Amino acid sequence: MKSQAAVIASDPVYLTWLKETLGTSVELHWIRPDDSAEPVTAQLLGIERLEIAFVEADPQIGSDLLEELTDTQPGVLVVAIGADSPTEAVIEAMRAGARDFFVMGRDDSQLAERLRKLMRKSATQQGGVERSGRLYSIHSATGGPALAWTAEHLALALQENCRAGERVLVIDLATPHGASLVFMNIAQTYSLLDAVADVHRCDQTLIDTAFAKHASGLNVLTMPEDLVEPTHLDDVDLLALLDVLARHFHSIVLCTAANLPLRAQAGILSRAHASFMISDGSILNSRANKHLLKALQLEDCPLDRLGLVVDSDGIARGLDAQNLAQLVELPLWAVMPVNYQTRLQAMNAGDALYKLAPKDAYCSAIRDLAKRLARQDVKTLGQHTERRGLLQRMFGDA
Repeated sequence: MKSQAAVIASDPVYLTWLKETLGTSVELHWIRPDDSAEPVTAQLLGIERLEIAFVEADPQIGSDLLEELTDTQPGVLVVAIGADSPTEAVIEAMRAGARDFFVMGRDDSQLAERLRKLMRKSATQQGGVERSGRLYSIHSATGGPALAWTAEHLALALQENCRAGERVLVIDLATPHGASLVFMNIAQTYSLLDAVADVHRCDQTLIDTAFAKHASGLNVLTMPEDLVEPTHLDDVDLLALLDVLARHFHSIVLCTAANLPLRAQAGILSRAHASFMISDGSILNSRANKHLLKALQLEDCPLDRLGLVVDSDGIARGLDAQNLAQLVELPLWAVMPVNYQTRLQAMNAGDALYKLAPKDAYCSAIRDLAKRLARQDVKTLGQHTERRGLLQRMFGDA
């Protein structure tokens, strides 16, 4: 039986092109969006067993029609079509709910197979069981580049242990904004603010099309790098976005500082498989972290999956690692051996330490933490630090 498809376009050239490209496997029905006698949605009702809607990505038509179709025809596969594919037009179409963007005259020989894959994927998603990835969150009351740096290296370490097809996402909410982009040397045209605004449209197609991607395969979402003024981030939509993204990623590593509202931080902590606070070893940072923890407790936030990671070279540390943990009343999960000169070189080069200095002690320490976070009951993680190894003797008692 032929698949039934509507071609919603002002120019009949799209109908001719799709007939020639898709052959006889699809029966096409041309609908003019500028027909004043009958609206598009009413015309679609006249097509029995409608499965696909090809919609011209025309500025005069706008994205409203795409949004209306995805809202009123949830079982119909919506594909945007156009004579070319400027980045902004593609992203706008995906945000409006299109599952793909076909360009006339480009890769025509492959379009039929692409359409078949889209239809199979759509059917699977409608009838399949939702999966949920793990969220790991990193917190600090004082912010700073160590947050994004730790998130990047933890995510890369988690990715090393993923199976084929499992993906990892970095969400950088910390300050300074966009630090992850600098440390990974990538550009971002679609920010975390955009993703939060599109939470009800977020699907695999939008992720593949709009999310920034590192050469390693990591996807990255950050606040805009040029954001200099405080911005209200709707905590309900942010947490909803995390729930959506957990269906598409095996692991999500999120970092945030006190710039995020307490309700949002509490929601993140309640969703996370494991969370930890970063301490730079100073008394000031520890006191600020303690105040943040007290505020979270007043929000009835569960802290039973929260630990402490000390990120310091040990030289300027005000207290030893165990006393720092006692000060904030958290179990000590790890002490990161830091060489600030090497770290700064890697940050400025836009390379991970794994590449620039693979034998640096930090690399083995963060990989070890990643394995324990992924495999262990987080309530037993603190027991690891009681077994003093070489790195502990070198860095743990300064």
